[in-house]
Amino acid sequence: MRPDIEHVSRAQDVHDWYWTKNQLVRIARRVGARRSGTKQQVTDAIVAMLNGEVNDASSTTARTRGRIAERTVLSPPYSRSMQVPEGQPLSRSLREWLEVEMAGDFTANAAVRALLKEPNGATLADLIAVSGSRADAGAPIGAQFERNRFLRFLATSEPGLSRSEREQRWRDFRQLPTSERLRVLKEVP
Repeated sequence: MRPDIEHVSRAQDVHDWYWTKNQLVRIARRVGARRSGTKQQVTDAIVAMLNGEVNDASSTTARTRGRIAERTVLSPPYSRSMQVPEGQPLSRSLREWLEVEMAGDFTANAAVRALLKEPNGATLADLIAVSGSRADAGAPIGAQFERNRFLRFLATSEPGLSRSEREQRWRDFRQLPTSERLRVLKEVP
């Protein structure tokens, strides 16, 4: 049975169940592990801490010397002429604006991610243009993007599901142990 987030005390608990990044950050805070970085980095830091393998990468005290430089990020109200700063995150507000601009057809594909990472003077209009390309529709999805892989699985196995049905299936799916989820997703590219 899936442990309550406040009772995760073994590395196996972290590995056996699906955890959102926010849940992992809560666990990391509780056990004193590093809370920044990718979901996989936070997971690794928690596992290292729970296994007694504390090192500079997993400890919160190792990060106290350096400060992250402030960066420019876009904020609402957005317009197509806004220039995209380097490293712009795909925030919820930006994603919602893009959804409206593209009449619900926005896709955060590889071209969008690449443009956000290194915009080289691109604007939000350019971001909209590259989102329309479906060149990577069959491209492999990284193992760390389990939700995306599951949604691709549903799109092929049950294409008639509504968005709310897909989301409910995802919520149910992520409650399964890791071994069962991996068995389902092993064939998804």
